[in-house]
Amino acid sequence: MQLVEKHIISSHHWLYQQLDNLCFISKNLFNYANYLIRQKFINSGEYLDYYQVQKLCQGTPDYAALPALVSQQTLLRLQESWKSFLAATTAYNEQKEKFFAPPKLRQYYPQSIPQRFYRGDTGRCSTSSQGYSLQNG
Repeated sequence: MQLVEKHIISSHHWLYQQLDNLCFISKNLFNYANYLIRQKFINSGEYLDYYQVQKLCQGTPDYAALPALVSQQTLLRLQESWKSFLAATTAYNEQKEKFFAPPKLRQYYPQSIPQRFYRGDTGRCSTSSQGYSLQNG
């Protein structure tokens, strides 16, 4: 059993602006790393793994602005998504009749929509209609 503690932070909470900024930076890092992987995959058919992407992103302002663990978790989340895409592509090439359409490349998070995330040491933060939702566990 996994216990979960949830805190909802509305836009009037004193931590809201800080969390909003951290989520925005995390989203930008995710999109930048996704851009690097997509361009390499589209142009040469090669996949940049987590370690290569981390080395490329370490010098960026977004990577440096977040705690190291948060930056690493953001890149790991992207890697999980790409590994899923590659596995689906392999399965599609083997048995096309099991799929309605070929798998699509991982998309970017939009700049205008507040679909942001921040994953800290002990939990994660995501947006909801009431504000930010923090979950520990």
